[in-house]
Amino acid sequence: MVVSGGRVAADAHQDHLNALLHEPSFRTLLGPIVFAKAKMPTNPAVASAILKLSADEVSNATDFSKLIRTDPALAIRLLKTANSAQFAQRTPITTIERAVTVLGLSRVKATALGFQLIAHLDRMGGTPFDLKLFWQHALLRGCLARVIATGTIPQRTDEAFLIALLQDCGIVLLAQVLGSSYATLCRSDLSPSAFYATERESFPYTHVDAIAVMSGEWRLPELISEPMKQHHHPRTISKKPASEQEKLADVAYFVGNLCFAGNLQITRDEQTLNDFGATAFALDPIRWSEIQKHTEAEYRNMSQMFEDLLPDGIDVAELLGEANRQLAEAADNSAARVVDIEAQRTTLVHEQKQLQAAIGDYRERAAIDPLTNVLNRGAIMDAARTAIKRNLDESVPLGALFLDIDNIKHLNDTYGQDVGDKVLKSAAAMLGQSIQDRGLVGRYGGEEFVVVLPELSADSTCKVGEDIVQGFRRLDTSGLGCSGPVTCSVGALWADRLSFNSAEELFAAADQLMYKAKRGGKDRCCFEKLIPSSQAAPATSPALHGVTLNPIPVYRDDAKNQAVGIEEILAIAGQLNALEGDPFAGIRKQERNKVVALCTLHYFTGSGSELAMKTCATRNLSTGGVGLLVPRPMIRGEPVEVVLDRGASQLFLAGLVTFCRHIDRTLHEVGIQFVSHSVSPIISNDAAGALHKHEWVNRAYTAKVTGKLQQTVAT
Repeated sequence: MVVSGGRVAADAHQDHLNALLHEPSFRTLLGPIVFAKAKMPTNPAVASAILKLSADEVSNATDFSKLIRTDPALAIRLLKTANSAQFAQRTPITTIERAVTVLGLSRVKATALGFQLIAHLDRMGGTPFDLKLFWQHALLRGCLARVIATGTIPQRTDEAFLIALLQDCGIVLLAQVLGSSYATLCRSDLSPSAFYATERESFPYTHVDAIAVMSGEWRLPELISEPMKQHHHPRTISKKPASEQEKLADVAYFVGNLCFAGNLQITRDEQTLNDFGATAFALDPIRWSEIQKHTEAEYRNMSQMFEDLLPDGIDVAELLGEANRQLAEAADNSAARVVDIEAQRTTLVHEQKQLQAAIGDYRERAAIDPLTNVLNRGAIMDAARTAIKRNLDESVPLGALFLDIDNIKHLNDTYGQDVGDKVLKSAAAMLGQSIQDRGLVGRYGGEEFVVVLPELSADSTCKVGEDIVQGFRRLDTSGLGCSGPVTCSVGALWADRLSFNSAEELFAAADQLMYKAKRGGKDRCCFEKLIPSSQAAPATSPALHGVTLNPIPVYRDDAKNQAVGIEEILAIAGQLNALEGDPFAGIRKQERNKVVALCTLHYFTGSGSELAMKTCATRNLSTGGVGLLVPRPMIRGEPVEVVLDRGASQLFLAGLVTFCRHIDRTLHEVGIQFVSHSVSPIISNDAAGALHKHEWVNRAYTAKVTGKLQQTVAT
């Protein structure tokens, strides 16, 4: 349907995101955020004003002229178009007011708004996608829609043009969001209907889903947004008079399912277009021929506005000829043109399997850290989740180690980064020899490594940690370019049965033990056995900072000694959502969805390298922020990271606390405004590194520790 060029490169993060999108429980929750990730435009200022003027029946050419002057690029396009030979003006047009008069208010409204919106979508970067061909087809559909609407709904020709121009814009977004596998579909010779059918079967989102989100972000009126959402769903024509919205939907469906390129495969769905056109628009061969001629003229007039977005050497008659052939052969019921949709799907599935095999090979390579040749962070996290599942489902004991090379910064500063890299490689090799086939080793980040040890006993896990400390002491540094011993601090834990199911919690617990080893003088291992709550005495059970050991996490307020369990937090979140409305829903920029789900909150404590973690519940979620119920108070303005976790897939949302109000006992409602989001950790992976990498994190953290952020809790 859309031609794309360039070489498709596999992307591990993209695959991770795709896996997340395929989870039904997350599709509604994450759709707006994922589309926003693909550079989806919010309503541009000029486009927003044009929408308001277009909806105002008393607006005039002067109003539009004043607005267009604020956008030099748009003003230049209008002047250039008005001065073209097609409008044959005796004297040059030098003012916006005169240009608007010459072009006509109807054309100015539609083209100005269309240009504003699509110009903000034209940001594909390195994504292999032929945008010029895409806009050529989009503009041609818009022109055809305007001509058809002239005879069926003449008072809404501008809306018909805009709907047809923008209704396939979701393809541009999904080409960015879904990556190489979607690009493969975009390169296939499928008609619009076959493309949509295959899209529904093969991907978690379709371009119709994407345009529904986009039209909400743009705040397009229902008269425009609803036909855009329905352009692949024909209306049953009845004798009952159709509304304006239904007529616009008819136009959108008809022009949206015509083929504009040669030799496309069509489906039986498109065989009905001829009958639909005859019923909805009284199309016959004579009227269709007239529509094609008017569309060619309309395209020539409109294309000047979008000339740099379109390919050179356009032959509109040839493009419309394919649509003509499609309708003519459908009318003749030509069996030769009917392609079995199952055969198309079989071909595409075969291609996708080949692509998935290639991606599988890439994943295997991408799972290895290129410097140390051990598993990278994503791969070791996946391994930890598998081990945790076996621990919970099959009672397989589990050990985990978190180790940090001591004084690595001093080593890098003294001998240089190259020497530091050699130490990392040597350390990783030693770890691999120590662990062998008893577990898996991964580089967690920087000089940090983690080890997953399923099936070992508690004593064996502790011994592995001690052996690693000894192994570091025995490293021969003479050939590495530095002198003196290299040591490490290790946090080791073991559990017969865990009380949580998160890899983040597992490593956070081991990380806290590692810091305990650091505080104890470094060059040592600190071991802890996690005891299930049914076996632990409340007064003496071990406690790890930021990690709970009970089957249901419980957080206690030391002052009041009152607890709020996670089940209760979820229940309270649901009750609040049911009872409370949103008084700002009408003016809020992003739609807020009431969603109750478990999540993890990471926040800074103590020094800049220490993070604590709480299990929380979401109350609501939008593309701009999230509302949480948190079992502790938060400070307005402090930086945090929220992790939405569903087994093997997460989304990391980093931002600033905007408010905190007390709910009950230790429970607080906290609002967080997003600054960044990713499929990989932003803050939680390397807290100290985040302070250096992200200026906004450093600024907010500095304000917090210096007391410039005041703890404000509403009651």
